[in-house]
Amino acid sequence: MQFARFRGLSLGFAVALAVVPVAAGASDDSSAEQYCQEQGGTPLEVQPYLFPESDNQVQLHGSMKVCQFISVEDDNPTQLIVDLGTLYSEKPTLAGLAYLAQIPSSNSGPAGSNPAASYCPNDLGGTEQFGTSATGAWVGDFDPGMEAGYSQPLGNTVDLCVFADRSAISDFGIFYASESIYRGVNLSEVMRYQPGSDTPDAFDTGS
Repeated sequence: MQFARFRGLSLGFAVALAVVPVAAGASDDSSAEQYCQEQGGTPLEVQPYLFPESDNQVQLHGSMKVCQFISVEDDNPTQLIVDLGTLYSEKPTLAGLAYLAQIPSSNSGPAGSNPAASYCPNDLGGTEQFGTSATGAWVGDFDPGMEAGYSQPLGNTVDLCVFADRSAISDFGIFYASESIYRGVNLSEVMRYQPGSDTPDAFDTGS
């Protein structure tokens, strides 16, 4: 079983968190999947793997249901992957609140490292569990973005930023959104939860 490499550098991973990561807030999977499709996304189920590119690959316990959004600019497909609960629930999740907060990156990772990987744990308090597909990743039957004109196909592994409520979002997607660069989709326009005067202040915006 071969897996294409998804771009990103590892800062380590926490195997202890790979326990049945049920999408936060998802009470009706079929309705959530339908909503994902109505918003232009693709509902998928992903599984955590260790060493997916090696002969010693190990599928860990559990799975997560997500929605994949793809956009194309200058023949380059980009994606946002978010758990179905964050997309569909009318209640907030940590992943959704972190996305809305647009916390500036501290760029606190080692020189030359993937800034999206350090943004998740160091600025948001999440966990980028696995890192690159060489050590471990979430694996699914993602749309590879191989339509006419796509020059850089997307792989079938992804690094997710996972929060304490087990909500999750792709690390590149939330990192770029902090600078108002929207990969795949602007999540704030499609998720059912919308901020208001009672929105919890879960993340320090510095304002």
